[in-house]
Amino acid sequence: NYEQPAEDGSRPGLYHVNLRYATTPGERLRMEGLTFHEGIPGHHFQIAIAQEISGVHPLNRYLGNSAFIEGWAIYAEIVADDLGLFSSDLSRLRWLEDKVYEGATLVMEAGMHTKGWTRQQAIDYELAHTTRTPEQAAIDVDRRIGWPGQGYSYQIGQLEIRRLRAE
Repeated sequence: NYEQPAEDGSRPGLYHVNLRYATTPGERLRMEGLTFHEGIPGHHFQIAIAQEISGVHPLNRYLGNSAFIEGWAIYAEIVADDLGLFSSDLSRLRWLEDKVYEGATLVMEAGMHTKGWTRQQAIDYELAHTTRTPEQAAIDVDRRIGWPGQGYSYQIGQLEIRRLRAE
C-alpha cells in the first residue's frame, strides 16, 4: 500500500508492507514485483512527481483516474522486468503468476457484471485459474463487486501508456 507524501513536504511518501505476507516464502517472492508497482518506478514516482508540478489544477495533482494511476504502476512493473531488475528467476516467476492472476480477474469481473455470475462462481473461477487462496479470492471478488471496471482500468491504462510510448 502506498501513501502519498504530504503536500507541504513535511512527510515523504510511504510504502507500507504487510509483514504477514512478507514472512511466507511465496509471498516474500512477490515483494519485488509489488515494490516496483507501489514504490519505484511505480506509484511513488508518479504521485510524488505529480505533487511537485506547479500550475496544474488540484484535481489533476491530487486525484486521478484508476486507468492512469494503476496503469502506470502496471507499466512500471513491465519496465522493471524489461530492465532486468528482478533479483532472481523465482521472483520474476512469481511476478508472472501475478500477470496470470490479472488476466483471470478480468474474466471473473466480466462474468459477474455481464454474465450474471454469482459471487461463488466468480470465486470458483479465480481458484481454478490462479494460485490464490480461498480467502484471497473472496477478497478479490468482493472488491470487483463493489468497484466495477476497476480491474479493467489497470490494463486499459498500461496499454495506453505503452501505446503512447511506442508512438
